[in-house]
Amino acid sequence: MPIGALDKISYNQVGNPNLLDNTNFKNPVAQRGSGSFQLDWKYCIDRWVLLGDYNVGTHKLTFDAGYQTSRFGLDAISYMRQGLEKLDAGTYTLSAGIGNNVYSQTISVGSTVASQAWNMGLFYFIYEKFSGQNTQWFGFGVVPGTSSPGNVALDWIKLELGDTATPYVPKSYSDELDECSRYFISAVGYGTVGIVNNPGFRCFIPTPVMMRGVTPTVTVKTTDNVVFGGTFKALTTSATGAQRFKNGILVNIGTGTTGVTNTPGIAFGLIVDISCDI
Repeated sequence: MPIGALDKISYNQVGNPNLLDNTNFKNPVAQRGSGSFQLDWKYCIDRWVLLGDYNVGTHKLTFDAGYQTSRFGLDAISYMRQGLEKLDAGTYTLSAGIGNNVYSQTISVGSTVASQAWNMGLFYFIYEKFSGQNTQWFGFGVVPGTSSPGNVALDWIKLELGDTATPYVPKSYSDELDECSRYFISAVGYGTVGIVNNPGFRCFIPTPVMMRGVTPTVTVKTTDNVVFGGTFKALTTSATGAQRFKNGILVNIGTGTTGVTNTPGIAFGLIVDISCDI
């Protein structure tokens, strides 16, 4: 038997790699918070864009009349989706688990525009590809219920190459965190050193992984002060000129300094979020 080849029985026991990130909804990476989200096309748990109502603790997506859209030939749907860039054309299988029940759908992925949904009974699988974008979106959604808002609590979700749903094997939390951190990192920057100028604090904030190759968006969550030359000045929430490097982010944080040039400083209480999300 050639090296690397597996018989079908062994193959189905081992399973294909999961192409999605943060797929164990019972223990998700949730750097933006672990409560409830009501959002309109914004990120909730890491890597997942939400239109609707999602509770992290119960891992339940609920239809919300205030956060829904008419799409996929449906009058109204709330859903969560995750984007994958530069995915090869081919046949893929999207599967999800609720308790001992597994739901799956084969999807033909290509370069053409797509907006599709498949009714799984308790929820819908969705697939989207927009014009002029090299990103494929996969996810799940719910529609209005007859007596109360539709909802679903998926335990996990998986996307794999091929036309067969193979077993879901959860990644470790640390592996999921590393993968998610390519796109978003929260609460970093404490004790950052840099150069104070007039005005501004140009600093390099290390990141645990190399982030996605786009211009980062830096959001200042806690300003505090920058200490330099035996004094200190307050930082502002302004964050400009961010650049991504292999081991961190270079950014200019606003200050109230005047008459200062190229003076080393340290921001003990600085806390920022860094986004390189799709």
